[in-house]
Amino acid sequence: MGTDFQKVKEEYVRKGLHGLSEAELNAPLETMFSAGLVKVWETRKALAFRNAYEWDENSRKTFERDKEKLGEKEAERRLQQRIQNSRPEFKSHAQPLWREISGLTPAHDDGEHPNERAQKVALLMENVERLLRYEIRAFERKMDERRKAGAQTPVGENDVRWVKQTHKWDPIRAICHELGIAEKKLSGFSKEINGLSIRELADVIRAEGLRAKLKAGLREFLFSRKDAKEQSKQQKTADEIYAELKASRRGPRFHRSSWAVKLGFSSYPRMFAACMTCYDKVPAELEIELLEELLKEASAEGPTCNSGQISNLAAEAARETVRPESEARERRSSEEKSKERLLV
Repeated sequence: MGTDFQKVKEEYVRKGLHGLSEAELNAPLETMFSAGLVKVWETRKALAFRNAYEWDENSRKTFERDKEKLGEKEAERRLQQRIQNSRPEFKSHAQPLWREISGLTPAHDDGEHPNERAQKVALLMENVERLLRYEIRAFERKMDERRKAGAQTPVGENDVRWVKQTHKWDPIRAICHELGIAEKKLSGFSKEINGLSIRELADVIRAEGLRAKLKAGLREFLFSRKDAKEQSKQQKTADEIYAELKASRRGPRFHRSSWAVKLGFSSYPRMFAACMTCYDKVPAELEIELLEELLKEASAEGPTCNSGQISNLAAEAARETVRPESEARERRSSEEKSKERLLV
């Protein structure tokens, strides 16, 4: 069964639209920034493809004439070549994507009302923030999977190890490339809106998940504390428990830089600044606040733990240490009673 013009058209359109529906293409801004950089690229290509080539009657006649004279394969090749030559993505764009999104054009750079300019800059930065959040979250998931994979295998002489994302990576350069804007200019727009450079904005997005990570670490510390049996009998405040935590972090086995890397930041100073911006607290203040939350949760769950006492996890650890001792005493008493019966 030969290939006809309609089949060639449908197949080529399906590939050219990258799986996007007509409704998605009719709302390009929402579609473009609904995911990461790949979605931006696919939407731009699909829009360019949709407007690139006229599938008119003359195209159909040309295809049928080539098919009759040159054969099916050559007719299809020539049709796709004509489409490719007419597609606008092979030509330079009139203006970069960031100008298309914001509406900030060179003609309006001078003399535009400040409120109108602020609205356009805010629209640009809203979409940049969506891209940053999507790419950073995807990177965090990838790093978590890499850590769970365990120790790295030995590296051979011809192996490639560092051509991959590390904790120093961020999506800013890729976003600037896709938008067609310099990083310095994008940072300038960001500072107009919120006072943050584009790198500081990326760190604040990373800090959005910092509370949950710190809380999980504090819960693990409470569970692993020594002499939990004795501490369960004492009333401990969050400040006292934090002092124990701080004491446990001394020595060569802990460093703030490696701690920041495990929490998703490239350095501790950047983590410190992001924490201040996101929570109005330094990391130490945030940890004490989270310890107080854990203590309140413990007092609500366990009747033996009052407000200000240790975590219910530590209390459970204490009960686990007490239980074997009581069971051993019961076994000894039962054995002594059985011996007495035998003697009688």
